[in-house]
Order: sequence, then C-alpha cells, then structure tokens
Amino acid sequence: MVELGVPTEYDFALPRLRHELFVRHALPLVPGLEALLDYGCGNGANTRLFSGNFRAVDGIDVEPERIDEANARNTNANVSYTLYGGQAIPASRQYDAVVSFEVLEHTESDAGSLRQIFERLKPGGVLMCTVPNKYYLMETHGFNFPFQDSIPYHRIPFLNLLPKWVYDRYGNARIYTRQQICGLVKDAGFHLAESGYLRAPLDKIRNPRVRSVVSRGIAALPESMGVSVWLVATKPAG
Repeated sequence: MVELGVPTEYDFALPRLRHELFVRHALPLVPGLEALLDYGCGNGANTRLFSGNFRAVDGIDVEPERIDEANARNTNANVSYTLYGGQAIPASRQYDAVVSFEVLEHTESDAGSLRQIFERLKPGGVLMCTVPNKYYLMETHGFNFPFQDSIPYHRIPFLNLLPKWVYDRYGNARIYTRQQICGLVKDAGFHLAESGYLRAPLDKIRNPRVRSVVSRGIAALPESMGVSVWLVATKPAG
C-alpha cells in the first residue's frame, strides 16, 4: 500500500540542503535557465528556492490543499502551482530541469512517473530526485501496524531492513537502494550523471542539545546510511 506523503516545513533545513545539492551537482549540467518543474511540489517549501535560478518555476501536486497552501504562501512572480491528476503532467512547455524530492515512493507507478518526467524534459534536460534510502537507520514513512500511531513520527529502528513482502503489505511508501533507483532512472531513458546519499538534517528534533547528540551519532555512520539517495540524470540530447 502506498500513501501520500507529508511535505517538509518552510523553516526546516531540508529544502535548503536539497537546493544546495541541485546548485552544486545539477545546475552546471542544465542546458538553459528558462523553466524548471518541481514534480510533487507539496506546499512549495522546496519549489520557491529555485525562483532565482530559472525564469519560470512550475510546481505540481496531486493534493488540492497542498496547492492551495503553496499559492497562499507564494511571493515570487515567476513561480506558479498547478493541481496534477497523476496521469499526465499539466504543462504546455518543455523543461530545462525537473526536481522531485521524496515523491516517487508515493506515486502509483514510480516507473510511470519517470517516463512522464522524461517526456516533459527538453533534450539534454536534467532530472534531480531524492528517494528514501533502504539502509537508513529507520523507515521514515511508517507502516500500517496497529501500534504505529502511538510512536512519535512513526520512527521505529531497523524496520526498513524487513523483507520486501512486508513492505508490499504494510508499508506506507516504497524505499530504494541506490542501485534500484539508478536502475529505474536508466530504464526510463535517462543517462545517469551522479548519485549519492543525503544526511538527515534532523529538522524534527527541536531540542538543540538532543539534536547535537543525535547528529554526532549520525555523522559517525557510513555515508551509505544516509536518509535519502539522490541522483542527477540527463535526457539524451539527440
């Protein structure tokens, strides 16, 4: 079972970290700065940060309340938000770049979503996406277990290491290894440029002392245990 996700907050560090990743690893590959699409924009917390990089920035999402919030908080003239039905990207233009942060795991078909994105990109266009990492300490989306709602943020260590049949039956979202998501992107027609892992910013831990202790523990773990896998891929130019 795949459920819709919850967008990040405007005051969290995560949107900034994602934007910095894009500027460092994806922007140098982008063929032009005319238009960017945020696929699964949620409340716009990520989308708005790209307003200074592109002449036009479009965000789409399947939840009306998220689009309403994004529009209500929008202060950038070159950023717009549109409700998306999930079957075809509602856009009349091709994009120089597409970003999609922690969205593919919630879609009806991750492969189908990647094909849609591929079609809307210009030749030579760039995709950057992040997805949850199977080898993070815990599964961040939770499960449909009877006791799940009694646990803060649905965080239970090591459930992400359970067999796939458990996810297929009880999981709220998909999770991926680096190899799996890179394979899906290649199957959709993209050329993989770069991939890596994103460390958890621990935004939801509001107590600074607790966050500092947990951050030191997370920093001691192998990079491959980051909270997300990120990748940059390009659509062939010819």
